[in-house]
Amino acid sequence: MNALYEKDDKIITYINGSRRLSNIFWALIISFGGFGFFLAGLSSYIKINLLLFSNVNEILFIPQGIVLLFYGTAGTVLGIFLWLTIWWNVGFGYNEYNKKVQKNFHLSQGFP
Repeated sequence: MNALYEKDDKIITYINGSRRLSNIFWALIISFGGFGFFLAGLSSYIKINLLLFSNVNEILFIPQGIVLLFYGTAGTVLGIFLWLTIWWNVGFGYNEYNKKVQKNFHLSQGFP
């Protein structure tokens, strides 16, 4: 929710960034899912079960293991991107309207 403040001749509206509960939820889900796929693909390659909750010994490395490894790598990279976006709080900023000079000023945080 955006906060609205009036101070002297200025109206300031703060904008929430990416540090939201929904973003943290999706970053967790994608990170765990991607890492699980990666471990399943790696298990099919080295023939050792790296997952505690399932048996992946029957998965052939070609083609299922390669696909699991690819999707696991993509999911893990996407999870890292989401965590960095949350860490940097991308999108946080404020809008300021000056009543005296009748101008808007917008400041928003992007990627460093």
